Amino acid sequence: MLSGTIPHQMSYLSSLQVLDLAQNNLSGRIPPSLKNFTAMANATKAMENTVIFDRSAVISKSADVSFPVVVKGRKEDYTTTLSLVVVFDLSCNRFSGEIPVETMDLVGLQSLNLSGNQLTGSIPNNVGRMAHLETLDLSSNHLIGAIPTGITLLSSLSSLNLSYNNLSGAIPSGKQLQTLTDTSIYAGNPDLCGSPLPVKCPADEPPQQSPRAGVETRIDDSDMFELYLGMGVGYVVGLWGTCALFLINKSWRIAYFCFFDDVADKLFAAKERLRRWMCPRLQG
Repeated sequence: MLSGTIPHQMSYLSSLQVLDLAQNNLSGRIPPSLKNFTAMANATKAMENTVIFDRSAVISKSADVSFPVVVKGRKEDYTTTLSLVVVFDLSCNRFSGEIPVETMDLVGLQSLNLSGNQLTGSIPNNVGRMAHLETLDLSSNHLIGAIPTGITLLSSLSSLNLSYNNLSGAIPSGKQLQTLTDTSIYAGNPDLCGSPLPVKCPADEPPQQSPRAGVETRIDDSDMFELYLGMGVGYVVGLWGTCALFLINKSWRIAYFCFFDDVADKLFAAKERLRRWMCPRLQG
């Protein structure tokens, strides 16, 4: 079992395509200089002389060998197609600190496994640059913050594991990401929300009316009904009360109709005076 830190001299292995240091006792930070793995940063993948760094040996593919590689959680033996495999596996160690953003420059990677460490910080926003990535495992660390939307750009991604971190916020939606519907991918992150998890994000939930607002609405409706009822009853009572008063008191009834007759006569006289005043002026 290996221990200690990764020496910076390892970055000189420019032809390295498979780095497997899983299940050791390595610690410290992941060196940013590992971005100098030219073969891993080569999107075409195929190299004439593939170099493999395993926990047990450094092997050149120029030799006729069969080499086991763990991809998508399965160990498979590669021989003639090994030159097409690009793997970066530092899982099950004691690495700490943040994931170097320079790691995302290894755009030829097919599998990136940093699970089972003590990594902190957030997932780099430029993770979407790794267009050939098929497997991404960052589980069982101490990562925080939101899942970057750049992860939706990983069109080749078929295996994802972000479980048991401290991630939060909405799970991004994207064409490829929507095909990964296994909720265990996000297990152990209680502050995550959105599909495929059953927990809805606050922005997706319809606004709920507070109980007090409902009571106030019912009170307002009741008050309006009582107002209209009072107005109707008042109008009926007032109308019939006036009619009953005129029926009972003859002198009031005569005075009432005389008053309206007098008003009608005055209006007619005013109209006639106006007509006589306007006619000569209109004719002239």
